[in-house]
Amino acid sequence: MHRLSGEGDVEEGREFLMAFLTHQAVFSLYVHFVDEYELSEDFTTFFQQNQIDYTVDDCDGNLKSYGYRRYHYYSCLTVKIKNPDDLQLLLNKTYWLASENVFYCISHSNSLTFEWGDFLERGVKRRRSIAVFDFNALKTYITTDYDGLGFCLLSRDT
Repeated sequence: MHRLSGEGDVEEGREFLMAFLTHQAVFSLYVHFVDEYELSEDFTTFFQQNQIDYTVDDCDGNLKSYGYRRYHYYSCLTVKIKNPDDLQLLLNKTYWLASENVFYCISHSNSLTFEWGDFLERGVKRRRSIAVFDFNALKTYITTDYDGLGFCLLSRDT
């Protein structure tokens, strides 16, 4: 894991990520994020209007809430980005989620999946959607750091 930390505001983080990915110039990119604010309809309308490929993962139909948000599944979106213009559109529309510390990840392959699982949060057992990274092959994932100000690069690639 490599960590690039930043200071400042979320706009600087978004601009740095855009510059970093544009400099790499490797497309297609897959952007994965969890819709904790339940804005899937707004996002999918935006993607359709801009002809951007996307999928919504409902984790086998577990999109239900069971009281006090202890058991809640949020839909997870994967967006396929084919060029820098679409990347700019997507980051402008969704990068604010990273500043809210919502799961936001970018990869060069569509190998990240989501599943319904248990974990402990402040000593309380929770059941929610969780990301499952595939490190069986040489893949790199870029996740946003706290408040969207930096990035973690996760890879088995030397």
